[in-house]
Order: sequence, then C-alpha cells, then structure tokens
Amino acid sequence: MPPLTGCDARQMSAPFSEPPDQLGCVVPDLQVAISEWAAKGVGPFLTMRGVTLGAYRYQGRSSKPKIDAAFSQQGDLQIELIQPVNAEPSAYRDFLAAGGNGAHHHGWFCEDYAAAIAAAARAERVELQRGRWGAVHFVYYQPRDGEEMIGELIVERIRAGLPEGDATLVSLLAYAGLRPESEAVSLKWGQVGQRTLRIYASKTGRERHVRLLAPLAEDLAAWRTACGSPSEGTLVCPRDGGPWDQDAWRNWLRRVYRPAAINAGLEKTTRPRDLRGSFASLLVWEGQTVVEVAQQLGHSPEMCLRAYAGVFAEFSIEERVSAEQAIRAARAKVRQR
Repeated sequence: MPPLTGCDARQMSAPFSEPPDQLGCVVPDLQVAISEWAAKGVGPFLTMRGVTLGAYRYQGRSSKPKIDAAFSQQGDLQIELIQPVNAEPSAYRDFLAAGGNGAHHHGWFCEDYAAAIAAAARAERVELQRGRWGAVHFVYYQPRDGEEMIGELIVERIRAGLPEGDATLVSLLAYAGLRPESEAVSLKWGQVGQRTLRIYASKTGRERHVRLLAPLAEDLAAWRTACGSPSEGTLVCPRDGGPWDQDAWRNWLRRVYRPAAINAGLEKTTRPRDLRGSFASLLVWEGQTVVEVAQQLGHSPEMCLRAYAGVFAEFSIEERVSAEQAIRAARAKVRQR
C-alpha cells in the first residue's frame, strides 16, 4: 500500500486537488459505526484492532496512540473508520473530545511521498500529525476554511433574490438534482408528472424517474400558471422564450445566478452544478442508502459515494428529517427575514 497524505475533509486544495482516494472517519465505537455504514449500503469492512502507530508526532510532540480501524473499498474510494483506544494524545482523540463523530479527513495515496510533502510545503499547508503504520507513512495537514455543502437555507436565499422563472430553475437543480446544462434547461412540461420527473440522460440515453418533492411541485405549478399554462412540449425554463445555447447559459451564470449566490453568502467560484449536492444531502438526511441516492442522481453507487461520502459520514439515523420538511423550514426562515 503506497504512502498516505491526508488533510481535513472540509477542503481539498492544492496539492490535494484531485478526488480523494480515502474518506477517514473518527468514531467513538467502531462496531456501531460499521453497523451504521452497513445501514447506508456500505460494506463489508476489514477490521484491525490494537494497532499502535509508529514514529507518531501530533502538533510537534511524540506520542504512541493505539487505534482500532476498519476499511471498506467502494469503487475507487476507501472508507476508513478509526477508534482511538488508549489515552495517548492524538488528533483522533481530540476530535472526539471536541464533540466530533464521523468525517475527519480525506486521504490521497501517492507514488512519490517526498514530492507530495514538498508540494504541501510549497502550498504552505500546516502539518497536524504524522506517523507510520507498518511500512505505510502518513501526514495530516491542518484544514483550510472551505466551502460548506449548499444547504436548503442558502438555496432559499438564492431563490429569494431571483425572478420566478430563474428561482424555479434553481429549485430544479437543488431539489431534483438535475444536471444543469443537459437536463434542467432541456426539461419540458411533458416530463413533469404528479409524483416524479422523467429525466433522459444525454450521455447514456437512459431514463430515470426523479422523485418530485412537494415544495418543488408547488414551484413548478405556480410557474406554469404564470406562463399561461404552456403545452407539454414547451420548455419549463426557456431562455428569452426559446431554447438555451452556450452563450445563454454563460450569460445566465454570470448575470443572474452568480450575483444571487454571492449575495446569499457563497463564494464567487460557486457553480449551479454544486446544487446537485443539495439534493443529495436532503436524501441522505432522510435516511436513504447510497444505492437509492445514486438512482435519483443518475450515478453509479460508487460515484455517488465518492462525491458525497462526507455527507453519508455525518448522517445519524436519530437525526433524520424529511426533505420536504427541511425545505419548508428553510422557506419559513427566509420569509421571516
């Protein structure tokens, strides 16, 4: 197994710009965590207990932490679960002491360990801990402030700053997870059913049925009435009365979406495509499995887990909430402002 470099799950910046090879979770009870992941459709796990990390330094000081760990390979992504089992100082123990439980870091396997460390130094990354697991060397870096998942409250703030048609398009992205340029802007009224949206994947030609959440159904009904009840062959969100092209999309992104998103508190680098994660998060927090979420998004389960592993890691069955309830609560808060 090649060396591992790790940084906090909240940010994947240079030299860690590629999709991670590993999601590391720190948990208070390894067996409970394995059961929780199994309920989400992830497993089986290989378990290793009583592992003492060698040559370990945390915040510049030597220590001898002992851990129980479990690993599950899901496509290209490895899920690692870690439970500290002795009182030696470590980033894992401090994470739990601070109330953490779940997603802790992203990891990258590298061919040239020295080159990866040098790249991190050039990027001015601050070391948190380092050590060795047998022949495997690892380094963790302090997190940088990163973007959070775009939650429903931010989505509603974006919508509140837009005309009705543009707000409806944002709803389709955030509450149905449609791909912006291939699915959302080409959606026609005939694809809108009472309970689902019928979506055609341009790359595969496959059809999927996306659950139509009640708040989105209400948005669509109000917009269709405002448009004069157009025919089923009409685009749901036309641009200047007709179909979209690349120039129209770029103009909408620059002049309409991005200013509203920045005003809602997002960075200027935000993309409409990021709103697909909002839908994924809503489904995860309802308690849906990796397979169920993947089907709704038009992903393979492996791709879905790779993209949203951190969301699955944070989910607790005791805290689940319906997607429709979460959206309605966010709308009520925005209306109160």
